[in-house]
Amino acid sequence: MPADATICVAVLGTGFGLSHHAQAWGDAGGARVVAICSARPGRGQEVARSMPGVEGFDDWQRMLDEARPDVLVIASQPDVHAEPAIAALGMGIHVLCEKPLTGDLDDAIRVEKAAHESTALFVMDFEFRFSEIRQAVRDAIVGDSLGGLRSLVWTVRYPSYERLAAQPHGWLWEESHGGGIARAIGSHLLDSLFWFAPFAWTTGGMRWSSIAERDGTPSAADDAFSVNGSEPGGAGFTVSLTPTHGAFASELTIVGSQATLVMDEARGIARIHRGPDDTEIVYEGSPSGPGTPGDDLRPRLARLVDRFLGAVRGRSFEDLPGIENGMRVQEALETVKYTHHTQDTDTSPLTDGTAMKSETK
Repeated sequence: MPADATICVAVLGTGFGLSHHAQAWGDAGGARVVAICSARPGRGQEVARSMPGVEGFDDWQRMLDEARPDVLVIASQPDVHAEPAIAALGMGIHVLCEKPLTGDLDDAIRVEKAAHESTALFVMDFEFRFSEIRQAVRDAIVGDSLGGLRSLVWTVRYPSYERLAAQPHGWLWEESHGGGIARAIGSHLLDSLFWFAPFAWTTGGMRWSSIAERDGTPSAADDAFSVNGSEPGGAGFTVSLTPTHGAFASELTIVGSQATLVMDEARGIARIHRGPDDTEIVYEGSPSGPGTPGDDLRPRLARLVDRFLGAVRGRSFEDLPGIENGMRVQEALETVKYTHHTQDTDTSPLTDGTAMKSETK
């Protein structure tokens, strides 16, 4: 593709796809959104009327056939990611896919195969790795500031209990549609952690519902989770999140053989500790997370889109998340048991997936 060619983009999804992806690609230099699609009949055409030069669809295959975009952005619910991704890759169309990769591991394996067989680029939308503080943490690790990594503990308190309890029951709260907070938010945490520590992790954990029901409908997907892992060299990790009534907190402690790094996203600071009186600040900036000035994910998404466009034009980026990153997170999520909320104490917990190794290289 010529370096100065305009890249035409089609967006599948009129929720996050419309509110964030369409804007990010519309703002990117050298790109133009030409089509948008919704599974709801008439919705794609409705939103397209307010987007000059954009055609609306309610059938993604027809959109690919008629609009012939260079890039397809998939921002629909996870259990319907696989078919449009596979079709686009087969047509040589580059794909940016929202997380998680798919609703289950079988579909993820099918997408992985299609990505490996295609000449097109496949990128996961793990935009949180492009926050400034996480980039600084990664640089410190790559620069060998910590020595050999031994322990990673990430604890997140999300101030969302009341908001989640008040939400209507939709696909996000259906396990069968790939819903749940472990997939929605935990996928970002796991991607960043595996990026920080690219080991051959064996993973497991637990997911549960702290909010029993919404509008009288029992929750059928998690809103809290804890994921843990170990690797043959002896390192271990734990990532946990729970909705709370208090303020946002996200603290990651990485212990190395020579130093310890503490990242506090709610305060916007990351420090390396080598001793009681030996501390180095590796990042100090705006706090990020719900309720903070850095809550807006648009700058992170813009950085990912900029790298995506560069990669389409032949440039190489070490931190651009690809199919292998999506599979790594998908495999880990498959090992995390879901304990379904029930008033019947004789009912056995539901599980999904069995333990398997997530190879990170």
